[in-house]
Amino acid sequence: MPNHDREQEQVDAVIAEMRRASALQLFGWTLLIFDGLIIAMWLFVGYRSGSNFWLYWFVVEGVIGSALVLIGSHLKTRAGRHISRLDGDDVGRRVA
Repeated sequence: MPNHDREQEQVDAVIAEMRRASALQLFGWTLLIFDGLIIAMWLFVGYRSGSNFWLYWFVVEGVIGSALVLIGSHLKTRAGRHISRLDGDDVGRRVA
């Protein structure tokens, strides 16, 4: 029984890491989508009027969004590798 509890704690930790990774990816994609809306509506208008605010906003938000997506992807891949090292089919059924 104690071994089962330890395995369950490991599975719970992996699931928590996958959820964290998914949240980072979701937040990153949200930033990138809003970034696309900003470039579609305000970048040209701001640039034409001589303001570089939206250009800088676009670049900073794009870098942050891309970084969050990449970090989330890395964490999700690492969690997937960790789950495959655990108890094989039994763990796969508990996660799914």
